[in-house]
Amino acid sequence: MKTESVAQNIPFVGRKRSLIEDARKERASGSSSPGPSRGGESFVFEEKEGTVTLNILFALSHEKNAGFFKTGKVFEVRKTCASLDMSCRWRASIKSGLRHRINVIKYTCVCLNMICMSLPCIQTFEAKLLHIESRPGRKSKNSGCGDLEFFMRCEVHISDTDTFINSLKRVADDVRTIPEEKVPWFPRKIRDLDKCNLLITKYDPDMDQDHPGFSDPEYRKRRCFIAELAANYRQGEPLPRVEYTPEEVATWREVYRTLRTIYPDLACRQFLGGLQQLERECGYGEDSIPQLREVSAFLKEKTGFQLRPVAGLLSARDFLASLAFRVFQCTQYIRHASAPMHSPEPYVNWCYWHSRITRNKQDCCHELLGHIPMLADKEFAQFSQEIGLASLGASDEDIERLSTA
Repeated sequence: MKTESVAQNIPFVGRKRSLIEDARKERASGSSSPGPSRGGESFVFEEKEGTVTLNILFALSHEKNAGFFKTGKVFEVRKTCASLDMSCRWRASIKSGLRHRINVIKYTCVCLNMICMSLPCIQTFEAKLLHIESRPGRKSKNSGCGDLEFFMRCEVHISDTDTFINSLKRVADDVRTIPEEKVPWFPRKIRDLDKCNLLITKYDPDMDQDHPGFSDPEYRKRRCFIAELAANYRQGEPLPRVEYTPEEVATWREVYRTLRTIYPDLACRQFLGGLQQLERECGYGEDSIPQLREVSAFLKEKTGFQLRPVAGLLSARDFLASLAFRVFQCTQYIRHASAPMHSPEPYVNWCYWHSRITRNKQDCCHELLGHIPMLADKEFAQFSQEIGLASLGASDEDIERLSTA
């Protein structure tokens, strides 16, 4: 098949792409990451207590909207009022501000009355007008006539929906109902990252029989303990510290030594510079695994990035959303000692060359030795945040492009 031939030429493509599908399946099966899902294609985008809310586009010809050009005064006066409100506070021009504010109300009422007169179906069906806006019609720009196009959001009884639309079509032109475009939930403030916790669990040692730790109950118990620290973390709290065992430090040492010998030939100048600073200021070395708290403080001072513990392989959407706030979600557990140069979790293509060296993928070795040195570079940090900002509210297809490009 064609797909198979492509996958042979581009390593790990199928695996990277599966992260998106995995996230969809995990969220659908009852994951805890909240937020609205994308709505259907029906023009009725909300139904509540026997009423529906409609989004409607329509046009009125010049003959039917002769009085509507007072609408322009509404927007002009509203802008004036906003500026006068400021002068009211600082210059005590209260009377002037109130006079303009009353004008806004008067003109608005006049225009709404005209709308109801031109569209009798609003009163007939007792429609509740929630929002309306207008613009010059596309035809009027060329012909010079006064056609207007309207966007209206209104609430009607569910049993009157079809009749209301048909009645509107008798008095207005080009009537169209459009779906409310709902975007996936995304964090608005940094504390919302507490909700960005959708994990891809199919590669965990408890689930994946190919995981080196699958048959090691002690490793699984230890990893579960460290993951629990991350799961209980809330934004703004001190980052949890992990006291690593001698066996875990030995695994780190082998990975660190191996990578340190090949970094000079494979890593870019920015990466090497960041790693040297981390060795000087954050205790990077063979004999100890750096703590996220110290590394996070270093990054915040250098580039404004900070770290946040995560319990496992995060979904691409939640990972990218964190970057928008200059937060990097970072695991604290370490790979199994039997395979120090291999961790089975698939990767998002943010540090491709490091991933190929270590046969990847997500544990504290990968995070601290693959990603963190680059986040100490101001240009790369800015680029990472811009990718995160682009992901907010993006479609699944765009998330896939951003996370696998």
